[in-house]
Amino acid sequence: MRPEDPRYGKGMFRIPTEQVRAAGLTDVEARLVHTFRAPGYRPPVLPAAAMELVRITRDPEVDFRRVTHLLEQDALLAARVVRVAQSPVFGAQEPVHSLAQAATRLGLRTLADVFLAESMAMRVFRAPGLDEPMNRLRRHSVACAHVARLVARRTPMSDESSFLCGLLHDAGIAAGMIAIADVPRGGKPVPWDELWPALHRGHEVYAFILAKLWELPEDISLVISRHHQLNWGKHIHPGAAVVCVADWLCREIDLGFHEEADGGEFTRAANALGLTTQVLGLVRDEARAQVPALVE
Repeated sequence: MRPEDPRYGKGMFRIPTEQVRAAGLTDVEARLVHTFRAPGYRPPVLPAAAMELVRITRDPEVDFRRVTHLLEQDALLAARVVRVAQSPVFGAQEPVHSLAQAATRLGLRTLADVFLAESMAMRVFRAPGLDEPMNRLRRHSVACAHVARLVARRTPMSDESSFLCGLLHDAGIAAGMIAIADVPRGGKPVPWDELWPALHRGHEVYAFILAKLWELPEDISLVISRHHQLNWGKHIHPGAAVVCVADWLCREIDLGFHEEADGGEFTRAANALGLTTQVLGLVRDEARAQVPALVE
C-alpha cells in the first residue's frame, strides 16, 4: 500500500509468534512474556469513564451537563481537572469554582485529553517499589501525548488519535513494571538494571498484547506496537512516525524516559513525515513552552 492510498496508516496487524517466544530471552523477559500470555492475566484497567468522555466529547452537539456528570463520578479526577484548568497554560487568571467552569475553560477536546491522562496516571502508572521510574514514565507518557498532538498538526495525521497513541505508547513498560512488582512472598524484587533492558526490548510486544486485551482500535494497536520499528510492510507507518518523533522531542525537552528514544529512528520518522529542521525546531519550542506544566 502506498502512502497516498487513503487506507495507508490504518488496518490490521499481527506480531509473528516467534517474536514473543521465550527461547533466547533473559529470565526477566521470559517471565514477562509468560505473564502477559497466561490465560488468567488481567491487564491494568483503562478508566472507563475517561474513555467514555473521550468518545462523547468528539460530538459537537454534546450537552455539557453530560460531561460534568461523568466528571462527578470520580472526585479525585475532578479535582485534578480543576487544577489543570487553573494552570497558566490555559490563560487562567481567576480561580475555577466548578466543574462546569473547568470544562468551559479547557474546551471539550482538551478536557477529555486531560481527564484521560490523569485517569491513566491514577489507574495504570502504579507499581509498588518502583515509584520513581513509574512516575518518570507517567510524566513522559503524558508529555509524549501532548507533543504527538503538536507533531500531528504539521502532518495529515489526526491529532486526536496521535494524542491517544502518545499516551499509550509505553503502556507495555508500565504493565511490565506492574507485573514484576508483584513479587511472591519470600521472593526478591528484580534490580532495575536487570529489569529495564527486558522492559525496553519487549515493550512493543507487551503493548500489542495489552491493546488486544483492552480491545483498542486496530490502528491504535498498530502504532503503539510499531513506534520503534516504524515499518508496516515496505513503508514507514505515519502514525508510528508521529509518536517516534514525539518520543525524541520529549527527550530534547528533558521529559524522556531512560534513553528510550533513538536518534536514527527519529531521523527516519521525521523524513517520512516530511518534517524539516525548521518545523521540528518550531514544534520543539512550542513543546518546551507548553508541555512541562501539563505533566506535573
